[in-house]
Amino acid sequence: MITINNIEDLNRLEARMEFVIRRYKLEEVLFGLRRVSKNFEPFVIGGAALFAIRFCTEGQKTRHASVITKDALEFWLRLVMAYLLADPLGYDKTLQREYKNSNPVFTFLRIFGNQLPYHVSPFGHHAQPLILYHDIPRELEKQTYPPKFRFEKSFRDLYGASASEFVNIGFTAYVAALSKEGFTLGAILRKLVIRALSFRVNVNCF
Repeated sequence: MITINNIEDLNRLEARMEFVIRRYKLEEVLFGLRRVSKNFEPFVIGGAALFAIRFCTEGQKTRHASVITKDALEFWLRLVMAYLLADPLGYDKTLQREYKNSNPVFTFLRIFGNQLPYHVSPFGHHAQPLILYHDIPRELEKQTYPPKFRFEKSFRDLYGASASEFVNIGFTAYVAALSKEGFTLGAILRKLVIRALSFRVNVNCF
């Protein structure tokens, strides 16, 4: 059980978080966060990613960086969660005196507001890659720097489709996979048969 009674405790917890995670490569920690994301709240995974960027070694710069295990990562995530849940009203005596008679609803709203942005709906998972791989590169192409930034052309040359087409097809497949029938060959064939029959009926009507 981690208890935060003052700002010094919070600083010691942050130092402990750095000590535990700094020996690992950044890309391995970020990949590990993806693997255990279902075991923790999204705001914990998001906060851990930010701490990993601050504390971890980068790529090939450190040859002797260790490979993080699932148990080590989950232990570190529990430290991160304790840090993120440490509200100043819980340990700051000055704030406790100032907010003694205030409405507690505002405290809950602040905590809720800090965690809510990390809860992304499936539609958010669709919009984010469109912004990242379609909208932003298109805006960068209009800039004089960096020169010859042609992400869309390179993507199409590599995959035979635009980035937006790739994301839209992937999201459509994802939504289909969540349906009752699932994204199977049988389900696709049934839909094709139904569409063909509907087309035949419409033609016969004329």
